[in-house]
Amino acid sequence: FRLRLLYVSTFNFCDMLKPIVLLLFFIFTSCINNYQYARFHDVDLTDVDYLANIKNDTGITVLLDKVEDQIKISELIKDVKYIPLETSDNSLISHISAVDIYKDRIYIVDNIMQNKVYIFDIDGKFIKAIGQKGGGPEEYALLTGMTIDRKNERLIVYDNMKRRFMYYTLNGDFCRSVPTPFSFAGEMMVSPKGDLMSVSNKSNMNTHLKELDDYRILFTDSLGNVVKGAFNYDDNSSLAIAYSQLYRTNSELVFYPQYMNSLYTVNDSTITLRYKIDLSNYSPYNLLDIQNVKSENVFNEITRGSTYLQPNMIETNDFLYFLVTNKTEYIFSFFDKKTNNIISFHGFDYDGDCVFNPTITRMNSYQDYFVSSVPVEFLKMIKSNRDKSENKFSDNVASMIDSLHEDDNNVLVLFKLNKL
Repeated sequence: FRLRLLYVSTFNFCDMLKPIVLLLFFIFTSCINNYQYARFHDVDLTDVDYLANIKNDTGITVLLDKVEDQIKISELIKDVKYIPLETSDNSLISHISAVDIYKDRIYIVDNIMQNKVYIFDIDGKFIKAIGQKGGGPEEYALLTGMTIDRKNERLIVYDNMKRRFMYYTLNGDFCRSVPTPFSFAGEMMVSPKGDLMSVSNKSNMNTHLKELDDYRILFTDSLGNVVKGAFNYDDNSSLAIAYSQLYRTNSELVFYPQYMNSLYTVNDSTITLRYKIDLSNYSPYNLLDIQNVKSENVFNEITRGSTYLQPNMIETNDFLYFLVTNKTEYIFSFFDKKTNNIISFHGFDYDGDCVFNPTITRMNSYQDYFVSSVPVEFLKMIKSNRDKSENKFSDNVASMIDSLHEDDNNVLVLFKLNKL
């Protein structure tokens, strides 16, 4: 069964997120009109450090060249594991916004309808759901971010309406909440020293931070005090939504500043170029044109005719995955960090046991596996088509799919790649 994942002319990954943002706005203005966005407390910038220097003399150039129309899943993937997530009244997930796996626990955010973080064990058995919509000290108003503090063994979520970081044990027990002195969309990680690193875009309008508003990564300590700004970069305050990305790969943190087509390794003291995605064989836009855009309409005209990197990448020990939009289509790529080989394609031939769709949920990684999710109805549709041919699923995977109901939670899929 083959599937070509098309990009239509009026759509890109950022456009995909805009309806979600509008839905969130509607839900929370309709259901919790009594709430107001918390005001920021005064920010003392006296002792703030500025990490402005970027080492651009290193890094690996990844050239996007030949793109295949379809690739066979069986030739790309060597190992796959499925984790069905237990479905009950207490664990029903409407939308998987983010997923992380740490110490045999699965943490899933649904910030579209349920506004909760769900905790499962590594086999998919439900443990606990944390957070309810409301104004109480342990309740969310607008859940937009989650990360795990691996240094202090804490789960941290961000409420963008209350402007607070909320701390939990890894089992989901509430510890405390800390006010946030700025606005951001919820993209965050914890630095090696234990500070929270939050991605703030120009469109967040943190003008009260003065010169610190020019920095895209803001470090806060355990009390919510701003201690550092990193990566001085203008991603254009005229654009309503910018989606820069911060992700973890083992012990390293990687930052993708929206529109730059480059990825940077970031720690507490340095910023180093990690990858440069070379799109010169296609139609990359001019960064200055994006920075000088004054309206969303002009921005959309530029991007619809251009080739650019989307904020949808992740790494394992051996591979980098990234997504590129080229005018009217998606290009999916896996780069082998050991051989420096790359495979790029528009769609999948689902001829093996692995089924995943990276446009549904932003992928993550766990050990040497990529982690994605797939709706049950999508699995059943592919199985139904393959049952009519000679190329069927293995007995174990077929049995797993048959045991599921179409209204069950999405299934997590973990997979490893063959050497390229």
